Amino acid sequence: AEYMGTDATGTTAADRMRAAARAKAISFEEYQRVANILVLHLRSRHGSTGMTFGELRAWYLNSIKDKIETTEQLAEQTALITSIIERLRVTDHVLVRIDQ
Repeated sequence: AEYMGTDATGTTAADRMRAAARAKAISFEEYQRVANILVLHLRSRHGSTGMTFGELRAWYLNSIKDKIETTEQLAEQTALITSIIERLRVTDHVLVRIDQ
């Protein structure tokens, strides 16, 4: 069962669901822009063993923190980057999941 209360930032499950719905409605150009940022960051980590899903998401959110002013915007951006990373992995096969 999904947790339906508020999270540590005070965001409710309903807020997260609305943010996720809005985050999925981006242009292909915006998807490509963010995807390129992620891929370039991963490539810049020469010799690295990679990043976890959470590390990559946190890196991106930290890189745009100046543009985030509210918890709703944070929820929207979190949902957006989560969707983009999943698409890069599942649909586009750009990212590979490695289980340890």
